[in-house]
Amino acid sequence: MPKGNGEILNYAEKLAADAGGAILQWIIDGAVMFCRNRFHLTIPYAIAVAAQEYKQREDWLHLFLSECCTQEYGARIRCGELYNAYKEYAVSTGDYCRRLTDFNAAMETAGFKQLLKMGNKKFWIGIRLRGFHEESCEYVSF
Repeated sequence: MPKGNGEILNYAEKLAADAGGAILQWIIDGAVMFCRNRFHLTIPYAIAVAAQEYKQREDWLHLFLSECCTQEYGARIRCGELYNAYKEYAVSTGDYCRRLTDFNAAMETAGFKQLLKMGNKKFWIGIRLRGFHEESCEYVSF
């Protein structure tokens, strides 16, 4: 059955003929265990750890905030200025630059609040930029 390059023609048929009963039993045993476990799959510890590490590595907002911003009581920054700083950061790191609506939603999910001032100016409160962006930050007393 193998061809010259080691490929087996009709492998599914060969597998079914040689091991079909064992494969079917494996499927049945797995289904029974799944039912006994109330239709819940237990995630192996190694998988859970790897998934958590991946999430932390890929948390684009957290990376931006931890590298470019400081959370500080009384600080505020215009929403547009923070987003522009994020865009610069994304370009400089080669990361995908999210849209403004996605950025704002992520900021709100992270617990930041917007403040609307007269003249329709929006600010993120409790945060400021570090480094070369510091001149764009303002402080407000509560």
